[in-house]
Amino acid sequence: MPLTDLQKKNINKTAQKILHIPGNAPKGNVLEMALVLDCSLDPEYIRQTAKDVLAFLRKEGDPFLNIRLNLIKWKGDEDFVKYVSSYPDVLMGREIDDADIAVNEKHLDTLCAQLKKFYARSKIVLLITDKKNCTCLNLEQVQEEMKPFLHKKMIYIYEDDTFAYLPQIMPAETSDEPDSEPGEE
Repeated sequence: MPLTDLQKKNINKTAQKILHIPGNAPKGNVLEMALVLDCSLDPEYIRQTAKDVLAFLRKEGDPFLNIRLNLIKWKGDEDFVKYVSSYPDVLMGREIDDADIAVNEKHLDTLCAQLKKFYARSKIVLLITDKKNCTCLNLEQVQEEMKPFLHKKMIYIYEDDTFAYLPQIMPAETSDEPDSEPGEE
């Protein structure tokens, strides 16, 4: 289901808010931005959402006319495909291939570490994902990776067509608890 005009306007308003954070304004005429695509989602949904958001941002604001777009395909905790892309490639759907589908376990821990290490210059990070992949194994590590700047730059766009600027990050369900013996209560 495509994003509504109201959702696009709210995402644009949030992006403008991020660009007006002290120290995050683009220096020069090229804005650097990262687009993270969760490869466990339907490729058509990813194509349509990325296209809608980027086209609306470009239509609404001067900072988005000249942009360096870092595209990150998030396939798993240790599986990232990273490269520089362009608006036209994303708008035409060339960058999102049906072969990119990967249903591996993912956690924000490794994603945030990758973003902090390689995409610290990006002024805005758009993450197209679903809420079940916004879990973490170590909440303290995620909070540490998000500081001092990443937590203020990310926009989460969820598959249920909602978005969040400062989402509630949930710990992942783990089965480290030993099963109780029969008869024990």
